[in-house]
Amino acid sequence: VLIVGGGLAGLATALALVRRRPDIHVVLMEKRPHLDHRGATFGLALNGQICLEEIAPLVLKELKEIGILMPSTGGYMLPWWKVRDALLKQVQAQHQIEVYLGCTIQSIESTGGTLEKDAPLKVSFDYSSSRTIEPQIFDVVIGADGVHSQMRNFLQLPPPVPTRTRVWRGSVDTLTHNQHFQDYPIGKMIGFGDRIIMSYFNFHSKLPGTTAWVFTCKNIHDDDDASTKTPLDWMQEYMATQSEEELKDSKYADVLTTLKNTHGPDDLTWSTEMAVVDLNTTENWG
Repeated sequence: VLIVGGGLAGLATALALVRRRPDIHVVLMEKRPHLDHRGATFGLALNGQICLEEIAPLVLKELKEIGILMPSTGGYMLPWWKVRDALLKQVQAQHQIEVYLGCTIQSIESTGGTLEKDAPLKVSFDYSSSRTIEPQIFDVVIGADGVHSQMRNFLQLPPPVPTRTRVWRGSVDTLTHNQHFQDYPIGKMIGFGDRIIMSYFNFHSKLPGTTAWVFTCKNIHDDDDASTKTPLDWMQEYMATQSEEELKDSKYADVLTTLKNTHGPDDLTWSTEMAVVDLNTTENWG
């Protein structure tokens, strides 16, 4: 079995498969060459806990220990990368699962002639390093690679539709910077005009000094150079329209300091273009 995508869905699917069928071999491929510190926050609801209890009980135990319990729902709030790392640790401990990093699909061909036939698939890979992987035959290929799915392209399914929103996610060390964030509530959302929202998630009670953030810019126009702008660019552009008196509000300094002192400079150079797929207009899903 080939699983395309090394995020939470791909990792959990790999664990579920080998737990149910210990006799199968799973290849899990991820386009990023390094599974580094990424993401912001993740809500582990009751249905997710039931799922993990079945497929990865050790992961559930670990996440309950480091997550913040939300009494109103029985769920836990966690940093996204902590969930990913807990799943990854269990995946790496399974001898039936092989992980390819920095790898994408070059081509998929059916050994039966067309992709619609119920026949094994021949998959060729592109590797970001000098490593070479020979084409392999798989009985099943699973796309777990997000809304901008490479698998969707291979299957010629409808593309996602942009929502004119971009989101950046990261985390900041509040032991050395922005220590007053430790007194924030678990979640805090601040709006700047009608386009920008900065959200903070305070994990200090369980993970000292850890605050995750999500910077959202909505209603992006065609003439906005969205692909090259960073959160700092968007924020400074908005601040240029505000009065000196307004800019004295501490919320502005908090945003600028957070973005400048985030974990890993790469967090400021990537973003997610929010998009959706309208399943109601698609006849051939599944």
